[in-house]
Amino acid sequence: MVANQDFDHRLTIVARPDLPSWQSMNAVAHVAAYLGHQMTDRFDTGEWFVTKDGIRLPRNTQYAIIILRADRQRVNDFLEPAQEHDLIHLGLVRDMIDTTNDQEIEIILSHKSATDVEYLAVGAFAPNDRLKKITFGLALWK
Repeated sequence: MVANQDFDHRLTIVARPDLPSWQSMNAVAHVAAYLGHQMTDRFDTGEWFVTKDGIRLPRNTQYAIIILRADRQRVNDFLEPAQEHDLIHLGLVRDMIDTTNDQEIEIILSHKSATDVEYLAVGAFAPNDRLKKITFGLALWK
């Protein structure tokens, strides 16, 4: 069964281009994976695309994934409206890359105020118009 594609929503990730490329790519990958996992809407439009010779290719997400670039402050600024509008969102923080042990991250973050947390990328899933408003002026990642 193939579902109708939803062109009214998107995943938008705002990431920092000043990081080493592996950190930017890692941050974007973690944010995209988290958002996809948290979505309650149908992630894809069906199970497979099929080639002429019968090879099944899994379908990807039906939603556009937009990656924007921003400096550290603008990445941090994207988190607030995502939280205020109760969007599905994730901010990947420096401490999540420096250690992969959640117990250590809990301790580290419990000793920081929110303004001291360094975000590498922040992403959200929402209607296109809402995300366009809160990311106005940011450039596409190129």
